[in-house]
Amino acid sequence: MIGRTTLGRDEMATWEFAQLSLPNLVKALGHVDAVLAPYYLFAHLWTSVDDGAVWLRLPSAIAAAAAVAVAARIADRAWGPWAGAVTGTALALHPTVVAEAVQARPYAAALLCCTLGTALVLADGPLRRHRYVVVMAVGIALHLFAIAVVVAHLVIVRRRSFLLPVAVLAVLALPLALAAHAQRIQVIYIPVPTVSSALDVLRQMAAPGDLQWLVLAAVLVLAATALRGPTGPALGALGSCAALVLVPLVLLYVASHLLAPVLNPRYLITAPLGVALAVGAVAGLVRLPGAWPAWSRTLLPGVLAVAILVAVAPAVRALHAPRFAGADFTTLARMLAHRADPGDGLQVVIRRSQGGMPAGVAYYTGDDAFLADVLRGLPESEPLVYERRITGPGASVAEPGLKRTTWLVAVGATQPGTAAVARLRASGCRILAHHPLPELTLYKARCPVS
Repeated sequence: MIGRTTLGRDEMATWEFAQLSLPNLVKALGHVDAVLAPYYLFAHLWTSVDDGAVWLRLPSAIAAAAAVAVAARIADRAWGPWAGAVTGTALALHPTVVAEAVQARPYAAALLCCTLGTALVLADGPLRRHRYVVVMAVGIALHLFAIAVVVAHLVIVRRRSFLLPVAVLAVLALPLALAAHAQRIQVIYIPVPTVSSALDVLRQMAAPGDLQWLVLAAVLVLAATALRGPTGPALGALGSCAALVLVPLVLLYVASHLLAPVLNPRYLITAPLGVALAVGAVAGLVRLPGAWPAWSRTLLPGVLAVAILVAVAPAVRALHAPRFAGADFTTLARMLAHRADPGDGLQVVIRRSQGGMPAGVAYYTGDDAFLADVLRGLPESEPLVYERRITGPGASVAEPGLKRTTWLVAVGATQPGTAAVARLRASGCRILAHHPLPELTLYKARCPVS
């Protein structure tokens, strides 16, 4: 699946930033996406070998697979081999993890770092604080909100000696946090969360679809096991899993009301880890009544693994759709190739947080001149409206002004697109057709131009 889908809008942003020279990359980050600077620098070096979709996504696939292995190892050490097997299954099949494993974005790598940090926190013996700081510093560099996972680890550990690594990581995260706050207009599309919407985000990330019932059952079983005793392992499992799921949610909810809205599902990347550990802990900790046959305990992990598969199968199957990754640039390119004529106008409109979309249009239409113009605009500040004149299949030139037939490309039905349509109509243009595509809309307008 890593090579079946087209690059999405966010992935195209990764690709276009990676194409810049280092000086131009630094200039571009001064205007947009500064919080992703470490990842874009890595992508710049990585794509010096190849810039194809499979190669660009490969680090995420490797990181997700490694995170699954580490999570299974955590459960194996804590609760036994069956717990490890079930935890690995739950995390590997979680739709969020599957999706991020095949996207050229930093979230799968951040999940790996957070999982390694969790392994160090839950390991027997003294905490290796130096290793922990290094691992989580990398995680924060890749994904700023990994700092919320550090707070979750503090809740799990509850030792004063752990305050020092937390303070060091907070200081390291400060420059990225300031850069993110300075460019907070990029997350203007995220609404201010309510309690209800926060719970919806939690359900989406922690337990999509029918998996929520399995997770609820696992939590209830762990709670019942803790009450029956011995309480240590069950309570520890319940507390650790809950902290990984709930602490980041609460922190992002509070930050959304105090600073800027940041409660986005993909920012709660450790929620699937907490869920997987909770379900795995059941396989390792539950003691069935003595009257049951001896083989029944061996049967439980298999039942859990099958239940996980059944619960997430519809969501995972949806991820195998041809373009789950986002914008359907290939269909857009095919429509323009078959329907647009030389001399037609092309407008591509975005808002500041929709970077990568013009590059995607240029990349998949094979318009090298347009792509070069997009990359040249990045070091300063990319325009919000690109106006082109189509000169042939996969070719155009920058030329402002309306043409007799003008094609307009926008991200879905977002405000920039509706505003651009309103401008066309105010200029006397008639909208002849509009074609909704995944994350994109293509409009055809006839304008009163001689």
